[in-house]
Amino acid sequence: MIKLHGRKTSSNVAKIAWALTLIDLPFQRLGVGGVHGGNDTPRFLEMNPNGKVPVLEVNGSFLWESNAILRFLGTMPQAGALWPDDTVARAKIDAWMDWSTLRFYTPTLTAFRIATGVVDVPGDLAAAIEDAALPARIAENQLSGKRFVIGNRPSLADIALGVHVARFVRVKPLRQRFPGIAAYYQRLLEVPGYRDHVVGPLIG
Repeated sequence: MIKLHGRKTSSNVAKIAWALTLIDLPFQRLGVGGVHGGNDTPRFLEMNPNGKVPVLEVNGSFLWESNAILRFLGTMPQAGALWPDDTVARAKIDAWMDWSTLRFYTPTLTAFRIATGVVDVPGDLAAAIEDAALPARIAENQLSGKRFVIGNRPSLADIALGVHVARFVRVKPLRQRFPGIAAYYQRLLEVPGYRDHVVGPLIG
């Protein structure tokens, strides 16, 4: 069986759990990192020399970096529209996957932490909201007239962005300023696995 090493409260682990659910691949998740510890052991560092989660264990191989794992899962026959065969379509999905990680993730997480007090992070909430609003404008524009990031069906781009949107909408000023992202979140709630692997673990 496929094993997913990582704590469920990690957005990068949530990406993989959600993707595995969408392509109907059974897996076992093993708690690593955070309160579980274990990500600095010699055994884990053999799997990922960076000591970071997630690690996906497949047939004795260990895959790390969440977007790389998503692309691997996208090659599965049952992945379908999540990562289509057309190379141009794949490149567009790749761009939004990496953009979500490099541009949307950090300012969103910072604003969420300050606004909710989930983690005691000092900072100016107004400034954090303005930082998060910069990539949010880009996402809002991209979502205009579409149900999902690329079109009317979910893709790997939605998995990469959707895990961060779950926190974004918890920051009331951001949710109110960007109604397109708030509406997108409501559509994501209808996608199998999103509530179980993303919303609950990341917010609860």
